[in-house]
Amino acid sequence: MSQKVIVRNGKLCHPHGIRREDILMQNGRIARIGKISENEYQSAEVIDAMDHYVLPGLIDMHTHVDDAINGVALADTYDSASRLAIQNGITTLFTFITQGPAESFDMAIDRAVRKAKGNSYTDVGWHLTPLDWYPPAMERIQTRIQEGFKTFKFYTTYKEAGLYLDYEQIAAIVNRLTKYNVRFLVHCEDEQTLETYRQKSWDLSKPESHADMRPPGAEYEAIRRIIEIAKRSGAKFHIVHVSTTEGLELIANEGRRHGITCETAPHYFLLNRRQLAAENGHRYLCTPPLRQPDTQRGMKTYAQEARFDCFATDHCAFNRKEKDRHKKNLPSIPKGIAGLGSLAPAVFELFHQEGDAGMIKLLKTLSENPARITGLYPQKGILQEGSDADVVILKKGNQSRPFCSSLTNNYEPYPDFETRLHIAYVIRNGEIKVKNNSIINNVMNGKLLNHNNQTNQYESKHK
Repeated sequence: MSQKVIVRNGKLCHPHGIRREDILMQNGRIARIGKISENEYQSAEVIDAMDHYVLPGLIDMHTHVDDAINGVALADTYDSASRLAIQNGITTLFTFITQGPAESFDMAIDRAVRKAKGNSYTDVGWHLTPLDWYPPAMERIQTRIQEGFKTFKFYTTYKEAGLYLDYEQIAAIVNRLTKYNVRFLVHCEDEQTLETYRQKSWDLSKPESHADMRPPGAEYEAIRRIIEIAKRSGAKFHIVHVSTTEGLELIANEGRRHGITCETAPHYFLLNRRQLAAENGHRYLCTPPLRQPDTQRGMKTYAQEARFDCFATDHCAFNRKEKDRHKKNLPSIPKGIAGLGSLAPAVFELFHQEGDAGMIKLLKTLSENPARITGLYPQKGILQEGSDADVVILKKGNQSRPFCSSLTNNYEPYPDFETRLHIAYVIRNGEIKVKNNSIINNVMNGKLLNHNNQTNQYESKHK
């Protein structure tokens, strides 16, 4: 039997307000919210959460972990990524399964499961990227959907990596799969626009050229084309790592009415292309690229207004040797920066000045909405009886601490940023895992999520 935990006197964050309530967790579930009988206190671990906010566990729905991109190994394993995640209140981590050119899709899934099983402090979910969409493979993909995989990732660029799908291919796939109630994540940069800019003459020793070669218009055009597909198909799309205000405005003005959701990453509202122009700017190469300062300021304003459905890191950490190996040869530098450990601190710093209202924004953008988008709500993303006992207890602390985006040997993208976020406790699956920002339970027993079955189990018990 799992640990029995009672949290008392806390300010529980619900979608429509804050209520001071007690919460009982047992057997991995939230057993009761409200008045807890004296009998329940027997044999329970009791946490006094006075002056603290109590939220459902946080979710980073966009990370790259324990894989290789263009043949370069990522720095973080499931162990190191989930260790840092749980310390920062993230109880569920999503990453990607991308079919390799020499393997079947079933082999790719088995590979990821082997790496994650028994090696994660958090629950783990996956978005799927098949490379083969021809009829025989499509039948296997449909089987995997029925088993519970409910999110897929499309790229409107990266021809050289074999990931690119044109808009006609995307439309044909979603027309085939929409009836299964899946959601399609899309990396939006229009390949034709990018190809036009590639034809120009660039200094490929300068990191700023990366931003020049991938202009804001490429993102805007791809988003526009995906909205057109959504209009015709009724498919559920989620636009990942929006990096421009124009992109967000297009989604808000046109995409919302067709069910399109979106995310941005902290580096798009905290950093800008001045980092690319500085010494060692190659360390900040990511795709889409960092934008101009005025765009970054606009993105921060929209982030503070919670105009994005959620925040996610696109955590893609490479070790220092790999980042520096070809630092004067732009095409060879691995693109991606760390961010996992900075997600909760960055969003907390955005919102905490607003008090209770800010914590509701944090709840929605780091827990409720990611759970909805990934198909896990209301199993996760909400504090209610029957939901998973994933809970984070936090407040504004007395001392600042630096951002720590990864525990591996990579470059910290936020060396001058600090936070007063204090993580008092993190509870996952009813077990206390973190106390005062430090792990106290080193058992790596995170669940490997099967979205559909999880949700069906919840709904069958709580109709």
